[in-house]
Amino acid sequence: MAFYEALASGDRIPSTEAQRHFVEACRGTAEPETEHEVAFLKYRAGATDLSFAVEDLKVWGI
Repeated sequence: MAFYEALASGDRIPSTEAQRHFVEACRGTAEPETEHEVAFLKYRAGATDLSFAVEDLKVWGI
């Protein structure tokens, strides 16, 4: 989760197109398209059931 937080806050510079789109989705300038973007935005909004994204986060090593 720290990786996503760092991208969203600007502490980490996005190095891929996917990361750039993630940042845009966090800023509201692009629609979330991936499960990662949707899950992170729900997390930030206070959602408590993120079980649908757990396996994907494991794949990313997070």
